Order: sequence, then structure tokens, then C-alpha cells
Amino acid sequence: MGKFPISAKETFVSSISPLTPYDIPTELGELVPPILFNIHELASRFGLENYAEGGITLRKLKLLGQTRIHLAATVLTHDEILLFVGDSNRDAWHVVLKSGMLTWDKSLKPNDLFQAMHKTDEMMTQLGNRETSGRRRDVMTDAEARLPLDLYFDEPGKKYALNPKHDSQTLRNRFDHPEELMVLEYPALRILCRRSDAVVILRENMAPAGSKPAVPSQRHSSSRGIEVLRRLFPPRKP
Repeated sequence: MGKFPISAKETFVSSISPLTPYDIPTELGELVPPILFNIHELASRFGLENYAEGGITLRKLKLLGQTRIHLAATVLTHDEILLFVGDSNRDAWHVVLKSGMLTWDKSLKPNDLFQAMHKTDEMMTQLGNRETSGRRRDVMTDAEARLPLDLYFDEPGKKYALNPKHDSQTLRNRFDHPEELMVLEYPALRILCRRSDAVVILRENMAPAGSKPAVPSQRHSSSRGIEVLRRLFPPRKP
């Protein structure tokens, strides 16, 4: 096997370094930095962008496979990295990384995740959103083909809080059935959801008379991980 050119090797090392774990549980011992980088890259390239509690934008994705696995991650350009694997409403490990935190559902085995990642990569390769070289395209900016609606809206009431910089119609047109999607407008943000769920989502977030309009809640349980992260990495002073 040929060696990395120095510049490429340094770039790779600098990319995985923020994902170096401290005091990782024995059950997760195989999650060395290059593997964590691969998990994080899949989530941040194939995940749909969504605002979360604490003002941190996450990319969210459900993986293919027999085991239902959700991933959520901040993008690598963030100073602090968050990576959620599985259902963090369940009992989970919170592993401190060099520049962030990994939250891992204790009911999930690493091999289950690896198999689901492989199936998801295979599907994205067939769609053209993963090159034969293995490079994953960013579905928010670089998608080659329409995205499967059922992959991203896999349960009733699923919704995403849109980044103001993204055009609503452009984002809808990235999916294989854009006519089934709509955007709900709120004073503070916009929500992307299925048309069939819009009435229920609006009803859930209606404000009492005389009060300020409610802001739709984000159901992904990132708040606990973010709270721990904030204690470990306080916001930098300007």
C-alpha cells in the first residue's frame, strides 16, 4: 500500500484528532478515532440538517438495516463535535472526546451500527450520492440524486427545523416525492414536514390566546449531551 503524501496524511490526522475519546467503556473499545471519524462523516454528510436545543445545528439520519438506528452529528467545521448514536432517551454512555462528546445508546452493539452503515452506504452508492472511491456527497449541498423521503421522514410527526440559509423549495426538490412535503412558517424558524403531519404539528404547537406563538419542540434528545458538553467546554469569551 502506498504511503499518504505528507500533506494528505497531516490533513487526515488533523481530521480524526478531535474525535479522540477519553476513558471509553470496554464495550466500545473498538471505536478508535478513525472509526469514529467514519461514523461522524456518514452522519454529517448523509444527515438532514436540523436545529437542536442550545443553538447547535445537527445532521440527523436513520440508517438502513434490521436494527433501527438513528445518528445525529454536528458538522466537522464546528469547534465542538457532538455525535449521537441510537436512542439517547435510553440509558447511554457519554464519552468525552478531545473536542466534544459521543452519546451512545447502551442497547446498541458497535457491530449493529457497522452493518447499518454498510447498508446505508450501499444505497447511497446506488443513488449516486456516494462515489465508487468511497467519497460521500453532502446531501444538503451536493446530492446527485433524489433522496428517499421514507428514509428521512420515517415516523409520524417527523420534522426538521430549517436553517434560514436554505431555500425551502430547493430542499423539498431534493426528495423523491417533494409534493408530499411542506414548510410551516414560525416567527423564529421554519419546519419541514410531511403534508399529512402538518395539521397535527400545528395543533401541538398552537399557543393559548394572548401568548406568544409556540416554537416547535425538537424531539431528538440532544439536550442532555449538549448540557454535559457545555459544562466541559464553556463558551469562549470574545
